[in-house]
Amino acid sequence: MKIPGILFLIDNLSTLGGTEKHLLVLARALQAAGIAVRVCPLMPLQSQVIQLFLQKGIDVQPLGINRPYGARAMRQVVRLSRFMRESGSCYLQTYHFGSDLIGTLIKAIFPTARLISNRRDMGFDEAHPRYRLMRRFLNKRADLIVTVSERLKQEIRQREGAPAYRLRTVYNGIESAVPHTPQTDNHLRPQLGLSSCDRIVGLIANIRPIKGIDVAIEAWPKVQRQIPNAHLLIIGGLPAGDQDTLATYNQNLRRRVDSLDLNKTVHFLGPRSNIQELLPELDLAVLPSRSEGFSNTLIESMAAGLAVVATDVGGNPEAIDSGRNGLLVPPEKPSELARAIVLLLKDDALRHRLSEQGRKDSRKRFSLQQMISSYLAIYQELLPTIDSARAWVENRRKVESLAG
Repeated sequence: MKIPGILFLIDNLSTLGGTEKHLLVLARALQAAGIAVRVCPLMPLQSQVIQLFLQKGIDVQPLGINRPYGARAMRQVVRLSRFMRESGSCYLQTYHFGSDLIGTLIKAIFPTARLISNRRDMGFDEAHPRYRLMRRFLNKRADLIVTVSERLKQEIRQREGAPAYRLRTVYNGIESAVPHTPQTDNHLRPQLGLSSCDRIVGLIANIRPIKGIDVAIEAWPKVQRQIPNAHLLIIGGLPAGDQDTLATYNQNLRRRVDSLDLNKTVHFLGPRSNIQELLPELDLAVLPSRSEGFSNTLIESMAAGLAVVATDVGGNPEAIDSGRNGLLVPPEKPSELARAIVLLLKDDALRHRLSEQGRKDSRKRFSLQQMISSYLAIYQELLPTIDSARAWVENRRKVESLAG
């Protein structure tokens, strides 16, 4: 049976992080399969990421919703409900809290919609108790809750009381990556004034506290003492969110680099759109996050043939079998992070063994094709429910017509 159209809601589409990359590749793959797709970010009205989606042929209609409780939000809810009814788009897939709330309101107006809440992280922005209450309310309205890791699924069950039958895990899928070969090392080193003997460690993440960039900076003097020619590249920019808080965190990182006299070996590269091209130029990838749902960067680095060091949080252990295809270290432990980095930079045989196994595992378990197949199975699973709901609405209209 043909899958009807899908309307995607996402809180923000201003920076190209893991969730945005996931949505882009998913939307493109669904369109290639002949499924109508529309992406509606609540904010902003325009951005480079929105332009990227449009260039890739994705229909993007920004909503301009600053607050999901305001009058504009209610007008957009009515408009989107009408669009879904007229276009035959029966699936509504939401990303993040604001979109979950808007999606629930749309479903209340248009009951044939099947609401799929896509949960990408541990809710580190939802610390206030009111979010827990709201999540319990929203979870009951979603037809399915899709999580990016088994650990996140268990967390949602325990913390928010979501029933197991409404939860599914779909791991992120990645497109084929360029294998890691020394011959591709021809861009970053000249730009940074580095020689072929220098070792490059990459930390690819948006600059926010949850990513633990400050932990990597605290670890770096310990790395430097044993490997003086090691360089840390921090690749990422400020994401959407509390800009004052994020800007302060960014400034504090740079001040700490200054105070530790690390300016010659710690480099802030800012956001880059060519991550796939940069990965082969690294010797090692690190991810010192304090919390993760499931990291795209982690499996992209593994697929590119890089050895990885990550913290034992969230879904990271579901990708990394420590000592077999990468290394896991405790969060908030600069000494442990430094020890793992030094070990892999000094032991070429171990680094190559872990990187090769990581490449095989990531491509086998986290392929784009596997992710798309999982989502298509979910959409197919909901089809009988959609048909039943449509019949219910039609019968209700007939009864109301006869009563009138």
